[in-house]
Amino acid sequence: MSEDGRAERAGGPADPDPPGRDGPERTGGEGEGFVGDGRTKHVTVITREGERREHGDVYVKHSADAFLVSPTFEFPDGETTRYGKADCERVTVTQHHSSCFITTTRVRSG
Repeated sequence: MSEDGRAERAGGPADPDPPGRDGPERTGGEGEGFVGDGRTKHVTVITREGERREHGDVYVKHSADAFLVSPTFEFPDGETTRYGKADCERVTVTQHHSSCFITTTRVRSG
């Protein structure tokens, strides 16, 4: 993690588990502005209504106002779940790889 608290990009030459495809992924269509690292994750979402939703072995992309969760790297419309950040109380993303990280995001804090 960098001094300013942002996660550093993995995938350097010594990284045995580099990010998927060509690094951070950006797509057109609804994916416009969404960024992800191409690695599978486990995602837990707590909605503003208190509903808990678990997603295991999925891909995650995010933008300034939403998260996309998909079982496949291509994020097809019929299989992708979109969570507006304004609709989430808490989102936890965990990943178990050589460059493991745990991130918890609390909407509207910080």
